[in-house]
Formats: sequence, C-alpha cells, structure tokens
Amino acid sequence: MLYSLIYYTNQMDDIYYTIFTFLPIKDIINCKMVSKLFYTVSKLEILWKEVYINNFNVSNIFKINYFETCKYCVILKKLCKNYTISSYVDLHNLQRLYLYNKQLTTISKELAQLNNLQELNFGNNQLQSIPPEIGQLNMLQRFDLSSNQLQSIPREICQLNMLQRFYLSGNQLQIIPPEINQLNMLQIFDLSNNKLTTIPKELGHLNNLRELDLSNNRLTTIPKELGQLNNLRELDLYNNQLTNIPKELGHLNNLQDLHLYNNQLTTIPKELGQLNNLQGLYLHKNQLTIIPKELGQLNNLQHLYLYNNQLTTIPKELGQLNNLQYLCSYNNQLTNLPKELGQLNNLQGLYLHNNQLTHIPKELGQLNNLQELYLYNNQLTNIPKELGQLNNLPRLDLSNNQLIMIPKELGQLNNLQQLNLSNNKLTNIPKELGELNNLHQFNLSNNKLTNIPKELGQLNNLHKLYLSNNQLITIPKELGQLNNLQILDLSNNQLTDIPKEFNQLNNLQILNLSNNQLTNIPEELTQLNNCKIHH
Repeated sequence: MLYSLIYYTNQMDDIYYTIFTFLPIKDIINCKMVSKLFYTVSKLEILWKEVYINNFNVSNIFKINYFETCKYCVILKKLCKNYTISSYVDLHNLQRLYLYNKQLTTISKELAQLNNLQELNFGNNQLQSIPPEIGQLNMLQRFDLSSNQLQSIPREICQLNMLQRFYLSGNQLQIIPPEINQLNMLQIFDLSNNKLTTIPKELGHLNNLRELDLSNNRLTTIPKELGQLNNLRELDLYNNQLTNIPKELGHLNNLQDLHLYNNQLTTIPKELGQLNNLQGLYLHKNQLTIIPKELGQLNNLQHLYLYNNQLTTIPKELGQLNNLQYLCSYNNQLTNLPKELGQLNNLQGLYLHNNQLTHIPKELGQLNNLQELYLYNNQLTNIPKELGQLNNLPRLDLSNNQLIMIPKELGQLNNLQQLNLSNNKLTNIPKELGELNNLHQFNLSNNKLTNIPKELGQLNNLHKLYLSNNQLITIPKELGQLNNLQILDLSNNQLTDIPKEFNQLNNLQILNLSNNQLTNIPEELTQLNNCKIHH
C-alpha cells in the first residue's frame, strides 16, 4: 500500500504528509522511507543550529516523541511552501501572518499548528469557507477575513478566547452563530457590508466590546440586548432597513458615536438622551418628523446630523448642548428656528439650507465661534443685523432666498472670506461691505442690482467677483483697484461701457462681458495679457 502511494505521488512533501497523517505508527516505524525522513529531519536547522544560535526554547519545538517532532516539521515545511515563507524557524515562532490580497481560495488547516500566532490577515482574497481547525489558535488576538466570499463562519471560531479584533466586513454572511458570545475578550467586531438580516441576541454578552460595526447590511431590527454592552464606544448601524431602535440603547453609558443614518426610522426613543458620553449622533437620511427634547441632555455631544429627514421643528432644548460644534439640519421642512440655538457657544458649523425658513432669530448673532453659516434655498426676506456680530465667520451663504436688502452691519464681519448673496431680489447693497478686508469670493449674481458701491474697490483680497444677471448700467472705475482679482463676471447686464481703469487688474484671468450693450471694448484692456475676455 505504502509503495503504491509513493509510486503514484509526484510530490515528496505530500508523501511525507500522507505517511505521518494516515498510517499507523507501527507501519511508519517499519518503513524505510520514513526512517530516511527521520534522519533528514534530525538535520534540519529548526532542531539544532537555529535553536541554539537564537536561544529558542527547545521544549516548544520538540514534541512528545520523535515521531511527533518529525510530523510537526513536515507540516511546517508544507506551510512554508503554501505561503512562501523561507524559514522553518520563522514559521514556528511566527506571531503575525499577513496574506492579504494573495488570491487565495482556501486556508490550510495546518495553520492550526502555529500556536504562537497572534495576528492573522486573510483579507481581500477569494475564500468561501474557513477550516474549523483555526479555532485551535489559542493565542490569536487579531483575525482579518474582510473582503472575501464567506457565507458563514464555523462555530469553532468562537473558541478563540484571546481574540480582541475580528474583521468580517465585505463578505456574504447571512447569519452569525450564537456561540459568538464565547469571545469574551473581543473589543472590535466588524460585520459591515454583509447580507445579515438578523443578529443574535447573544452579541449583547460581549462585555469588553468597544466597537461594533453592523453597517451596510439588511437589518430591520436589532436586539435590545445590545444595550448591555457597557464598554461600547462606537456603534455603526447605518445603511440598513431599521424602522425602530430599542430604548435599551440608552443604557450604553460609554457610547461616544452612534451612527443610525440611512435607515427607515420615523422616531427615535427619548432614552437616547441618557447617553451622557455621546459625542456624535448621526440620524440623517431617515424619515424622522420629530426629535425628542431629551436630546438636549447630551452634554458632551459635538456632532448632531439631522439632515434629509422630514422635520418641521427643532426642539428649543437643543440650545442646552453647550459642547455642540456642528448642527446639520438641512433638507428638511423647517419653517422656524428656536432662539435658544443662540446659546450654542461652541458651535462652528450651522447648516440649515434647503428648508422653508422665513426668518432667522437675532440670537444667532451670539454664536461667536461660528465658521460656517449656510442658509441658502429658504424663503428669507430679511436677515437680522445681529449677524454682523459673528466676528469669526469666514463663510456665509444666503443665496436662493427672497432677500430685498442686506443690513450694513454685515460689513463688520472682518474674517469673512466667502459671501454668497446670489439669486435674491436685491436692488442695492450697502457700501459698508467694502470693509470686508478678508473677502476672497463675492457672489451677487441673479439679483436686481442697478448699481454697486464704489467702496467695493477696497476689497484688496478679493479673487472672484460675480455680478452676472443683474440690471447694471455702469460699473465704478474703482474696481480697477482690485489687484488680486482673478475672475470678474459682468455678463447679462445692461452695461454700455467698461472703465479703462480695468487695465490695472494685472492678475485678472477671466473677464466676462457677454450679453451687455457694449459698443466697444476699451483699447487699454488689451494690456491684460493673461486675461481671457468674453464679450
């Protein structure tokens, strides 16, 4: 039998492996070929030279008897060949094995012999199954199987008692075994981008879990037992089909980030207001019509994203969020704002565009740290002069409203860099806007302006000025003083001439004069060598 096997097998390594795996010990001892192998193995550097030179622990290499040692060496040799590892000794003592993006379709079950492995990465391969023997890697702490074709994981994987990080994202998993609760040391568990419709309630027993990613699945509900994960800091549930959230999530006292966006939520439980350590709450792209006032108790909240819902109001209690830095509530149906939002002293970004707002509370002028205020695409007819107190504001967008005037106090916004007033009903603008020394971009297009103040020629840092689609008849020659201007758009007006002083605009790259009533272009403009003129 043995000689027939040897005759028909071309690979000597496979012969050795077959001998030591399947033949009885008495037959192995009587086999001359095996005796020769004993001699060969005894000469391997793994047993002698490397052992003593590198001070390896001999007891970890030698097995119970000579036969077991030889068998182990053959396994190591087979693994070296499979995974292109040069040294037996390196493989025996290996703690980290990275086989990312190697086009592998299978995992050798012999890997279970590498008892020192702490990190194993098989990410981005073509694996369809995992050998249950992998569950014997008792020292494994990090296991990456992301971006494969796995449809299930063997229950034996749940025996990896030392596992701290487990990455299974980007597979085709439909179910997680309930035995997962045996992974007591697990801290990071990534199940994103699979086909999960449910998750086992036993997941709530992973007391050391800090990050749980269930995003991009097909979940319609989540078990209330997740509320028992006392050490959880980040919970990702976005891009699912959730219609409700269990109130027990309000017990996650250490949670810092909760991602619930792009689901089908119509309400959220008021108990979320108990998440005292929450820093980021992401509820955008749902079907929410109301926000519970209890969210105003989230004292550590820094990011609140509510955009792309069906909200008509914002509770005034949100004004108590003293640490809030970004409030995003655009693409809703808001008609008014509570004045209490003016108490958000640390707010840096306020995004309220694409709503139905008709007025803005003057208290927003108290937001001293605000850096971005987006109010475009609403129904505003005026804005409070108190917005001129926003000394640190660099970006203000009031476009696509129904504004008929701009308060002169906006000229006090010393740090303003971008001002967009386009698509309104402005007939004039205050000369005080010429005091915006740091303004880089100014858009006044699509209004009803008949003139602009000469003081705009003082905007020394202006790079782009858009005045198209107005009713301008003349342009002040002082605009020729805008030494840093690169783009000037005067198209679609009623201009009959252009000031010759424009030849001083040495940095101008584009001058659009099209669709006016110009009879000629001043000859002096030909001196603008680097400028492309449209007329």
